[in-house]
Amino acid sequence: MALAIMSCADFPEIAYEERIDEEIIEVISGEDFTDSRDYKTYKTIIIGSQTWMSKNLEFTPATHSCYNGLATNCTKYGPLYDWDIAIHVCPDGWRLPSDDDWEILARNSGGVPRAGHRLKSKSGWAQDGNGIDSYGFNALPGGFVNENDMYRNEGFMAAWWSSTKVQKKEGSVILGRGITYEAPDIWQLELSGSLEMLSVRCIKED
Repeated sequence: MALAIMSCADFPEIAYEERIDEEIIEVISGEDFTDSRDYKTYKTIIIGSQTWMSKNLEFTPATHSCYNGLATNCTKYGPLYDWDIAIHVCPDGWRLPSDDDWEILARNSGGVPRAGHRLKSKSGWAQDGNGIDSYGFNALPGGFVNENDMYRNEGFMAAWWSSTKVQKKEGSVILGRGITYEAPDIWQLELSGSLEMLSVRCIKED
């Protein structure tokens, strides 16, 4: 199944501009976390009731991909994983977020129509599509591997897995989330789960 995007891009631009600096909730820095598997350390951020890693997971299991096969891209963006790996790859005490977790993050970041702009990094996005990184989430445009095993959209899109599988008429799909350079929203993705490879952002277990 192709990577499909469900967007809220019809949100009026003028309303977006009027509310772009509105802060919805208090955000604080959490304790640093060190992954005992590879000793990499992650800063954390507490947004509402959720604690997120402030960058994509960098753990490199046997099955993963670095964008364009370059190890430097795993360092820059984090590896890309298929869903079978992604669902188990977060370290102890952390997990792959559900679609509901992503929805809560979006609501706490100004709502789906503007959350992408607030979560995007302040630099690194194509065509001046940078965000304002209001909360230290530092979303980078690391691209993805599509269903045809092709690397796509470095610089233009960030794409993450969720743990949520839903049943459609045509079969089951895995939900993900995406942000692009050209829009302020955060999009829901529908994925096959077995063909694509996306980034992982871990959320702390309750």
